[in-house]
Amino acid sequence: MTTTFNSVPLPNASKISGEVGALINETVLLSGKHSIQATTETGFGATFRCFGTWAQFEAIIALIGSPYTLITATETYYKCYISGDVKVEESDNPSWFYFDVSFRQDTT
Repeated sequence: MTTTFNSVPLPNASKISGEVGALINETVLLSGKHSIQATTETGFGATFRCFGTWAQFEAIIALIGSPYTLITATETYYKCYISGDVKVEESDNPSWFYFDVSFRQDTT
């Protein structure tokens, strides 16, 4: 199955990192004690390495800034955003590029 973001395929995508983050806020008080606020809610994040054409790359980066559904072979994640920098590398074939795309899920 193809990995897609808003129905746009992530060409030849392979997941190179993933995380389910524990959401905590830690504050060091003036007394030196630590105050921690935590939730059972978790946040999803993943980075995919893709291999495709420049047009495929442009179709993906056109989605920056809006929430969409990320569908992988095994999971569906709603309200995801492209996060951080999208890294691009040239390949041996001048028509194809490697690009790493990271996603974060809005859990509100």
